Amino acid sequence: MSSAPSRPPSPPRTPTPGPDGSQDSGNSTTAGHRGGPDADPARKPLGMALLSLGAAGAAMFMTSGPLWMTVAGVVSGVAAMVFAVMALLGLRRARRRLLILVATMVAVAVAGFALLTGGIRLVFWDTVSGYEQCLSQSVTISGQAACQESMEDDLRGLLLPGMN
Repeated sequence: MSSAPSRPPSPPRTPTPGPDGSQDSGNSTTAGHRGGPDADPARKPLGMALLSLGAAGAAMFMTSGPLWMTVAGVVSGVAAMVFAVMALLGLRRARRRLLILVATMVAVAVAGFALLTGGIRLVFWDTVSGYEQCLSQSVTISGQAACQESMEDDLRGLLLPGMN
């Protein structure tokens, strides 16, 4: 047995220009996939839709916490909206259009609700935090009712000045 190769070595490949003008060095493992799974344009909208759902869920969870968490929830809600728009823009070249469309619509609804509640919570932060502090200190049902009445009076004073 000889140790010589059974076929002659192939000549070195020269880079060929791709459809977008970039040079393909021939080192890609799969034809049409340059750079890995994120490079597939048909999978990007699905990833954006799932990212949008995750960000919307995080926004919904975070908008009911302390001030820093509420601000982070509003930022997450805005990010969810941006990811949803990006997923919808890539819908034409996607494979699972219905799944992406449903996921982005759910994400937009959840993120919109989180933005609305988080925004209202931030606008009335002083009143809401005073109410939460009052509730944590009250022991009786009548004390909780007094906290509720105090918050309603404060909100009425903010929304309808001069009517209180």
